[in-house]
Amino acid sequence: MKIGILSFLLLGIAGCATTHVSLTGPGKGAGTLEAAWFEPHSIEIQLDGKRYAGQWSSSSCSGDSCQNVSPNNPKAHQRHIRVGKASLLAPDGSGLECEWVSHLPALTGTCRTQDGREYRLKQTD
Repeated sequence: MKIGILSFLLLGIAGCATTHVSLTGPGKGAGTLEAAWFEPHSIEIQLDGKRYAGQWSSSSCSGDSCQNVSPNNPKAHQRHIRVGKASLLAPDGSGLECEWVSHLPALTGTCRTQDGREYRLKQTD
């Protein structure tokens, strides 16, 4: 019984991780992407003095863009590569659309503001 409870607690701790991300482009920003076993998955980014927040989703990835994230991974791990996307909102109603390819915690992609500015998104830890 004690082993079962301990296993459940360890799985709960391991089931949630935070990936720190940075944005570079016309300005600079930083944020966090929360990964957990179950949805919702949250993401928050500080950019140009605004806090953008929302939920992210992902799906399996195939093709050449997936190989660029973790080219040194054994073929068996390629199935863990995902395509993620998020629509984030700031309190003033402005939006930020982000897309990325990841093999968590490795992540690379882009975010775009409503006025067309584009930022490179990547993990920092």
